[in-house]
Amino acid sequence: MSVPGPSARWLYVFDGTANLGVNLTGTNGQVGEFDPPTFNETLQELTGSASTAPVVAPTGHRSTDDVTIPIWADSSLQGLIDDWMGTTEADRRNARIIVHGWKGADAAGVYFEAGRCYLSKVSPKTPPAALTQVETTWRYENAAEIGIVLRALAAATADGDTQSSSIDHGAATALGGSGYWGYTALNLDSGTGFAPRVIDSADNVTFAALCTFTAVTATTGGGQRIALSPTATVRRYVASDWDFTGTPGGSATCTFWIGFCRNLA
Repeated sequence: MSVPGPSARWLYVFDGTANLGVNLTGTNGQVGEFDPPTFNETLQELTGSASTAPVVAPTGHRSTDDVTIPIWADSSLQGLIDDWMGTTEADRRNARIIVHGWKGADAAGVYFEAGRCYLSKVSPKTPPAALTQVETTWRYENAAEIGIVLRALAAATADGDTQSSSIDHGAATALGGSGYWGYTALNLDSGTGFAPRVIDSADNVTFAALCTFTAVTATTGGGQRIALSPTATVRRYVASDWDFTGTPGGSATCTFWIGFCRNLA
């Protein structure tokens, strides 16, 4: 699998309800030489200034227990650390959800690996000019999950769905899975909340809720992971939908993404 440049790479760290952290276009810093051992092929490093921090391109993939993420930052290093690791000792012992993704080489779309992780190591590094690097190692609570993005990160100003671009897995499964979503900006105007879902269908016509995420109201960004029962049925077609609850005004908007990991074994 090849990755066509930095724009195809993204990564989030969040605590399940808030502190979304940063991605490759974050304001406090950017991911550096992203070297998760899940990739069993060489990673290509492209270095640059703080505004174009190093990125990598994976050429192979497999599951593992750890993900190591060096963080490149400018003068806002403390803000970046607080976003990714929490602001108190107790908070930093809590699980974070790690989500990193890449554009697929086939027509299926964008893939991601995700899971609940615990911070197990923080190592300050000798910085190159104009950058500061902190290497963090996170251990997965369970095995890493591989999923596909149902709705890429973008702004929405009204209710909607991705039924017309649903993911066809060929057949239903009864092995469960996990739904993920995250948002980076939210303006409800006069509305009461924003509610996303993962939905599925047997015939690609009639869809029903598979993962109903908790509606959010905070403007600071966040996300959630919902794990289904390991024997839950996931129907052949999977998509997503979202709803601005209440009576949102004309300025309502949410910038978000939704993905799903179907268990296949």
